[in-house]
Amino acid sequence: MCVRRLCLILWVVAACGPRDVPASHGRASGVATDSTAAIAMSGDWPSELGTSLVIPADTESTAVLLYPASISVVADPSAQFTLLAPDGDPVRVRVGVTASDSAHCGDAAILHLVRATPLLWSVGLAGTTARPLWSDSLDAFAAADSALYSVEAPRLASIVSARLSTRLSGLPFALSGVRRIQFGDTTIIAAQLTRRVNQEANPVEERTFVVAERAGSAPFTTVHSNRSEGSEDTAAHFDLLGAFRTTSALYLIVTTDTPSGSTIEILERSAGNWRVRWTRTISC
Repeated sequence: MCVRRLCLILWVVAACGPRDVPASHGRASGVATDSTAAIAMSGDWPSELGTSLVIPADTESTAVLLYPASISVVADPSAQFTLLAPDGDPVRVRVGVTASDSAHCGDAAILHLVRATPLLWSVGLAGTTARPLWSDSLDAFAAADSALYSVEAPRLASIVSARLSTRLSGLPFALSGVRRIQFGDTTIIAAQLTRRVNQEANPVEERTFVVAERAGSAPFTTVHSNRSEGSEDTAAHFDLLGAFRTTSALYLIVTTDTPSGSTIEILERSAGNWRVRWTRTISC
């Protein structure tokens, strides 16, 4: 899923009749669609993020509908999507909607764009009252900031992996990417780190994703992390798709991509506390 600074408004042909997802203090059980197939969705959808969630599919003319769990194909020219990449420039396109294509994304419906859209957006919402948050990346940092995160991010990843016993224990982490968000006097980073055992017969790669925050100049504290170990082809890839804020909360949308599919998580920061608010897994 390609990510770059871009904010897009789309017209869509869809009726977003969301199914209710049971509220939970953690993760809820799966939600059934109109068919008998179970949807790999859990948690309490944050209504501030609107009525629908989409991500890019694998061609320039398609997008994957993640929320709601099912749709009815009717003409609704008033529905609009805001598509976001971390740097946020707006572009307008029109789209249409197809029924679910099980050969492509399992139970997730596919939106077909009326005209091709470059794969430079990362996530889209419809009917949202949340405001997208701007973030900058490692290549835009000042030299002092680059030096700081080159030390801080590996330190945080080392703490995440310290309780694990793997072949990679003790090896240094390489910082492969980081995005930074300013939220008042709080700095939030989403960092991607890698370390490897370069054995020709059996190479192993570990990828770690860390979300951390600090107030002012205090040390960073990890608030969320994911980790995957395998070959270069099988280890999961993690990424920050977008950040949004409301009057009462901040939301990060992150993805875990594997050869068999993707899992999208919505992280919520409310009253200084973090939790995984909602997840969806798809087979593409």
